[in-house]
Formats: sequence, C-alpha cells, structure tokens
Amino acid sequence: MAAELRAWCLCLLLVVITLIEATSSNTQLECPSACKCTTGNVDCTLAGLGEWPIGLPSNTSTLILSRNRLRRITKENLSIYPQLKKLVISYNRIELIDKRLEHNQLETLDISFNAVADLEFLFGLPKLRHLNATSN
Repeated sequence: MAAELRAWCLCLLLVVITLIEATSSNTQLECPSACKCTTGNVDCTLAGLGEWPIGLPSNTSTLILSRNRLRRITKENLSIYPQLKKLVISYNRIELIDKRLEHNQLETLDISFNAVADLEFLFGLPKLRHLNATSN
C-alpha cells in the first residue's frame, strides 16, 4: 500500500511539474509567426507589420522591426518591454514618435529611413548611447 501511494504521489508530482513548465514557457515566449524569437531577441524584419506587434516575449532586450509598414511609436509600445536595450525600426513609414516616450534601459535606437521630423522624444531616453536617424 505504501509503495502504491508513493508511486501515485510521484506521478502526480511529475504531472504538476510538467504543467508548470508548459505554463511558464508559454507566458515567457509568445512569438508571432512572422517573427523569429530567441532568448531576449525578437526579429520581425519583413514581417508585413502595419501595427506594433503584440504578444512578444516580455523579456525582450533586442527588438528588430525593420522593413515593415509601421507609422508611429507610442509610449505604451515600449512600456511593456522594461528590459529593452536595442530597438531597430529602420525602413518603415514612421512619422510620429510619442513625445511622452520614456524608457530607462534603451541604449541603441535605429530609426533610419523613416519620416521622423521631431526628435523631442529623445529626452525620455536617459541611457541612449547610439542613435541612427539617417534619412528622415
């Protein structure tokens, strides 16, 4: 009887561990089908995006959204990625970047080949060290 109870408890424990692992991996890494995601990196180059992608991993530190059809960046777009250090959004149609933009970790920003006319949003990026704003 004790051996059967131990075996049953062990099986139950394995099921619980499997469920926890499946749940945590789904919440940490939800990669849109048009993107490529690895630990901390999301590459949505040529993904056909007209809007900011949703469902990206919350631990994203590098986000590449080049060669899409994005038109703007809002404060909310970046606020959900507190670990973001590098953002590449070159070759889009970006005309507007929210002046209220704030991000305390972003170090590298590439907004080249867009239509951004106002750089006032830069005041909200205290750790920014590398900016490419060519051809705006």
